[in-house]
Amino acid sequence: MPPVIGLTYLCNLDILLSFWAFRLFAIFKEGFINRVGYTVGYTGQQADAYEILLLESHGAFVFLALWSVWIARGHLRRVFQAAIEGCRSPKDDGLIPYRFALVGLGLSTVFVVGFVTYMGLSLPLAILQVVLLYIAYFTIAKYTAASGFSYLFPVAVRGGRIIESLIGYSTFTRREVVGLGLVNSNMFFGNYRIPVWPSLPHHLKFFSSEGRRKRVVWTIFLAFSTCFFASMLYTIYLGYDNAAQNLGLGGFQGGNRNLYNRMVSIIVQADKTVFDPAKVTVWVLGVLFAGLLTLLRNRVPWWPLHPMGLAFQISQGSRTYAFSMFLTWSAKHMILRFGGIPLYNRVRPFFFGLVVGYVTGCALSSLVDYIWFPSTPHWTHGW
Repeated sequence: MPPVIGLTYLCNLDILLSFWAFRLFAIFKEGFINRVGYTVGYTGQQADAYEILLLESHGAFVFLALWSVWIARGHLRRVFQAAIEGCRSPKDDGLIPYRFALVGLGLSTVFVVGFVTYMGLSLPLAILQVVLLYIAYFTIAKYTAASGFSYLFPVAVRGGRIIESLIGYSTFTRREVVGLGLVNSNMFFGNYRIPVWPSLPHHLKFFSSEGRRKRVVWTIFLAFSTCFFASMLYTIYLGYDNAAQNLGLGGFQGGNRNLYNRMVSIIVQADKTVFDPAKVTVWVLGVLFAGLLTLLRNRVPWWPLHPMGLAFQISQGSRTYAFSMFLTWSAKHMILRFGGIPLYNRVRPFFFGLVVGYVTGCALSSLVDYIWFPSTPHWTHGW
């Protein structure tokens, strides 16, 4: 897709190569596992090919989060020192005071844990769920900025699938089953396709200019309010005008029922899943493999692969846009090889033009449909 090709042109070559190479490797792995009928886990709860790759990917995903915190340990130490010393500390160079940010993080965490507990989870399970949720959105926020690939989605969404796979439901009460299902649904902290939290750190970039800060604040509030109320009112209007199930959207057809049907299925089934050491082993292997890739990347100058590719090998973004990223990698590799940095800079407007042209085309198509085809619009933009 043109926006993917245009935006990922700014991405490093090793990340681009890793995205499509690991996706290609995942296709072969999944096909081989399905072909030979290999499974992992106890009888009655074996992990199929997709779940095996999911566990491996999530292990690598968690490693990326821990590694990101480790390499930023010096900065984090200065942040805590600035928070302790107060706003007058010379180390407090953030856009908002570090003390204010840490207090807000602490209070928000207490609120979220309390809210999740109130939804039905026990305190240990609530803490585990919130930790996995933080890992998911922190990692997505960081590596979206690092890659320019805006279609990065959390592996296993908020971690509920991993809790189910590794720990099992045998020790869960009905209240915990329902609470875990609701927390990991699209009703809690944004849809998994467009996570709410990862976008928030990037909004702070708008405040980097001191002269425009006040204007930008009010612009953001105005844009949010306008879009929120317009979307809400238009959704209600569509439901009454066309009947929600006639819109052909998953959220109105099956998505709102499948969640509750699955909860009932888990509660009534006689043989509930239990803790599975074999699945834990696959998850740990994902952590170790990502660690090995990171070690090679830092110690071997010519090493071409990034552990991001392993972490996102089966995510929806990689599954859909691996070929687009292959095209970007091929073009950028040839440009840098034969023209170097000067040619790279000269060609860059062309890739930005792909993004602008695609968005403009979608806007014009929507305008044409609104004027001449209001009842039979044309499908223009999708995955």
